[in-house]
Amino acid sequence: MGKQINYYMGYGPFLELAKLAAESGCVIVRCSYDKGSGRWSVCQGGPEVVVPDQYSYFFHLPEAGPLDITDTPYGPRVNDGYNATGNAAIEAGFSRIHEDGPTRSRLFVISGYYDEKEVWIPRPDCLTKLYEKLARRAKKLAPYSQPRGWQYKTYADPELLPLLEQDD
Repeated sequence: MGKQINYYMGYGPFLELAKLAAESGCVIVRCSYDKGSGRWSVCQGGPEVVVPDQYSYFFHLPEAGPLDITDTPYGPRVNDGYNATGNAAIEAGFSRIHEDGPTRSRLFVISGYYDEKEVWIPRPDCLTKLYEKLARRAKKLAPYSQPRGWQYKTYADPELLPLLEQDD
């Protein structure tokens, strides 16, 4: 379990969200796979790490805990999931644009994890506060709206809203 907000958000608004995360003390982490070499790479830094052709990121808050990067035969990978790294990072991303419209993305943070001794380790309060701050900004960047022809509302960047309505 955890907390998440789903949204349709383009690169520009997501870059604003990444800047807020960096200003709030996060290290932005991008994991990339190069099909040509068959290798993974991990890039860490500020908002400059966010690039238009890579859609998934982690906002790592060092004060919440360590970031475990594991060496694999295919290159380094962030050991994310329900573990100490998951308790110190927020999964974030922006929408890909396909011919049939934009993909949905999200902000996601776990609620905690069980350690190797099966002791529950809850999400740190500092990460919860940061998640809530970022979720509030995401809701401003991608306001709650109902695309024409949809039966329900969703959080959508105003620039992507027409792409959601194209099948109408």
